[in-house]
Amino acid sequence: MGTDPKYATVKAGERIDVLAYRLLGNPSKFELLLDANPDLDLWHPQPGLKIKVPDAR
Repeated sequence: MGTDPKYATVKAGERIDVLAYRLLGNPSKFELLLDANPDLDLWHPQPGLKIKVPDAR
């Protein structure tokens, strides 16, 4: 049985590494966010954008 994907909203001024720290607990896990959200702008994600949050395990 799978789990429902989790989502988060990008805050103003956040970069992908900041998002990875806030959502996954480690800024170096930014690639997990990119894999789950391939169209995500690396340095200037759109504030208010809803993104998928992958399992960080």
